[in-house]
Amino acid sequence: FTAMWPGTFRGGFALFGGTSRPSILGYASMLGGDGTVRGHCQRSDLTCWSMPSAMRDSLVTDIDGDGADELVTALDTNCRQLVAYATDGKVKWDLDVGGAAAARTFDAASRRVICSSDAGYVVAVAGATGRREWCAWIGEQAQLLWLMPDRRVLALTTRGAGWILSADGVV
Repeated sequence: FTAMWPGTFRGGFALFGGTSRPSILGYASMLGGDGTVRGHCQRSDLTCWSMPSAMRDSLVTDIDGDGADELVTALDTNCRQLVAYATDGKVKWDLDVGGAAAARTFDAASRRVICSSDAGYVVAVAGATGRREWCAWIGEQAQLLWLMPDRRVLALTTRGAGWILSADGVV
């Protein structure tokens, strides 16, 4: 497993973990407090034998403000790499982020998921609808996105470079 995140599933504690490389499934497993598998979330097209679809990052939080947590997964796959699932495991929305998704953060004030991609993009997505709000190109993959108190986003890359993006996506 990779990208473990604590949350609740069907009223009880759960760990949400994603499959890592090499993987062709790209699903998230929910493990109960006793370690047993309680369920899975998976987009149906992620079972292709020739398409890698490992999970790189995940988040469990209320992205749309309805009082129920959702699971957001960042996938290393070739299309619609950012996926939001409702607590029942159904896909709420998915979105292409311009390459394999690398890291993500969440802006609770604006209910916005922010995700980076291998292709050097950072995108902001409305949590309720999955609609892209802005897209910025920093030219390299950000391995860490950090939401700062003033809602700017710090993007840190593997080589140690740092980029600051405004709340509106201006680099």
